[in-house]
Amino acid sequence: MYEVTTIISKFTLRKSTKGYRILRLVLQEAVSLYPTDISLEQLCLRVQKSAGGANPKSLQRALGRTIDMIWECTTNHILLDKIYQYPVTEKPSAKDFICSVVDYIKNSMFPNDPSCLLLTPTLSPYIFKTSKGHSYLVVGCDETISPQQIRDAIDSINQRGDS
Repeated sequence: MYEVTTIISKFTLRKSTKGYRILRLVLQEAVSLYPTDISLEQLCLRVQKSAGGANPKSLQRALGRTIDMIWECTTNHILLDKIYQYPVTEKPSAKDFICSVVDYIKNSMFPNDPSCLLLTPTLSPYIFKTSKGHSYLVVGCDETISPQQIRDAIDSINQRGDS
């Protein structure tokens, strides 16, 4: 929760609005589900009770209005550019905004976390490094690998300093 509140509090946005509270709830839920991809409607369904039992469609509309308010305040564009890692020239959709903020939070919290395990059909295990500098252990689906081997590989990545 701390990371979500820290990030969205940096936006110029009235914290007393219903939309701010809903945005915080939806982002917290999305962060907890990361890296699972879930629709905006499903996210709103999951936070419906916490949001006072509001209809998921009305929650989506409130999120849309909140994103509009964030976009309309040009001082927020600097933070949006930082979150998206490129200049944002068009107002993002609510789903795109949520996904981008969640990715930003996760990448900020765990910049060297190699905990993602990628599976491929035929390749031997190797370390894949993304353009953002994150390392991932890639394992072939047809190979038997023990949890200890995965932990050892992750420890090896961490000891090398993600180089």
